[in-house]
Amino acid sequence: MNFKPVVRFAVMSDLHYSSRHPEYRPRFRENMEFLYDHCQSEEYKNLDALYIVGDFADLGKTEEYEWMAEDCKACVKDGTLLVLTIANHELHYMPDSSVSLADFKRCFNMPTERHEVINGYHFISLSGTRDKGEWHDSFDDEKKAFLKAELEIARQDTGNKPIFVLQHVGIPETLLGGWQGHDEIYSILSEYPQIIDFSGHSHNPVNDPREINQKNFTCVGTGSMAYLSTSARSYDIHIDGNVDLGRNQAHFLLVEADEKGTVRIRGIDAVEKKFFEDRYVTDCHDKSKYIYTNKRTLTAKAPYFEEGSVAKVEFADGKLTVTFPAAKSQGDRVKEYNLRFFDSKGVAMGQKNVFSDYMHYVQKETVTVEAEWTYDYVPKVEVYAVGFWENVSECIKN
Repeated sequence: MNFKPVVRFAVMSDLHYSSRHPEYRPRFRENMEFLYDHCQSEEYKNLDALYIVGDFADLGKTEEYEWMAEDCKACVKDGTLLVLTIANHELHYMPDSSVSLADFKRCFNMPTERHEVINGYHFISLSGTRDKGEWHDSFDDEKKAFLKAELEIARQDTGNKPIFVLQHVGIPETLLGGWQGHDEIYSILSEYPQIIDFSGHSHNPVNDPREINQKNFTCVGTGSMAYLSTSARSYDIHIDGNVDLGRNQAHFLLVEADEKGTVRIRGIDAVEKKFFEDRYVTDCHDKSKYIYTNKRTLTAKAPYFEEGSVAKVEFADGKLTVTFPAAKSQGDRVKEYNLRFFDSKGVAMGQKNVFSDYMHYVQKETVTVEAEWTYDYVPKVEVYAVGFWENVSECIKN
């Protein structure tokens, strides 16, 4: 595709600055340097905006706001518009959310809701509220009225051109990461199919294909700059069983649009500082041309193991160690592996599912899985590779 951007912006979420995890600060600084170096290598050299869509603080403490402001001042260059929104971690850990709002105003000197036009594209960003009680990151009537009014202004100005909307929590029954969201702005957004909506909160990897979804408009997950999850409630995501490894992975987005309204969404591994596969959104105003729909489950090709692949099984100290070659994919990466254990008569004796390392830019060529085993024999093992749409490979055995 001959793609020439006229606007470029980064979207980050869930930086979780805190004294508990000081390692998150240099990650932000290093990736800002990476972004500017990348931009300078391109024909279009601008980084027009940086959107940080909530949970940049971990506990809403004043010092966390000040650290974020300090790093933004040091790392965001002139010519890049800086926009932050606040969400549950800024608002809900503080007994009085007015303190957080005052810190936000003092440290960043910007409104919590914004509408910008950058190189002909409209950007509308929203912060959450506590109007429905603690731990319910919602939008009050004033914010919903703001959203509706500004969307109408944007549509009247640019017609079918993409409109970018950004908030922290995703929307249920759209992308995978919307599981803890709210649908109170869904009816408003659904009136504008040209919207591309960006949200964080879930910490889901950006290269999970379910993190882009088109139904009545386009939804995109922004990953997390702190740690990653591969399920709704856990960051225990790695096949070697180390739950803390999730905190050593981070993703964010670089987004570009050309003069015709084509949008390129580029997921980034913030640890390796490498780009995942690009995703393009075209004709986003026309729902009949949506390609990132749930119908993908009907057409997705199953992963496969290369010919001659076998599983090797070792048994010692009450544990099985199963080793096998990583499966290959025909499109999206392999999501997980399903291991099934049988006795010598073919009776099923157990099962274990483990996520692959798909969220890493560089994946391991060999997979090793450990499983508790209380029997005194080595079982027969079948290994299946599973895609994101529950498309399953043929099995390999020991």
